[in-house]
Amino acid sequence: MGSIFSLITDEALDICEYKDYHCDLCSSKPAFSHCVETKYEGEDREVDFLCASCIKLEDSKQITDEWEFSLSLCQNSNSSKLELEHTPKLPCFIQEIDWPVCCGELCEFEGVPSSSDTEQIPKLRRFWFHGVKNYNKEYGCSLKSEFLKDIGFFRCNICSSKYFTFQFM
Repeated sequence: MGSIFSLITDEALDICEYKDYHCDLCSSKPAFSHCVETKYEGEDREVDFLCASCIKLEDSKQITDEWEFSLSLCQNSNSSKLELEHTPKLPCFIQEIDWPVCCGELCEFEGVPSSSDTEQIPKLRRFWFHGVKNYNKEYGCSLKSEFLKDIGFFRCNICSSKYFTFQFM
């Protein structure tokens, strides 16, 4: 479990942060993509990038219905929704937020593949797209190394099952 965000390993934060961007609220660096309408010092603001501290503010939560499927699988959907509301937007969800769920809990984002051996990914991890699917049977195409940044790795903190998401289809 990550020490900064509970749903993202600390090692995976490097790909989520924008090192050259300042937080739209407090100007600190690095900032994370977190497009929200928020209140800051009593005034309504639209922001695109926030630092970890500002993402955790009560008024800085993301509001979306894209999580509904994942939340419907969680044992405690209210707690899980709160976690997602205060988690940066990840680069691997380019179509919609479809967070893997296992053992009734949201899985932890581990990052993206570091090697170009994409053929092994469906053999080592379960594919998640609105639930567990057989990637080879459903899509029958190989993952290409140029799509590494579009593949997200997730792990269940309870049973350690491993998943991957890929939305460039």
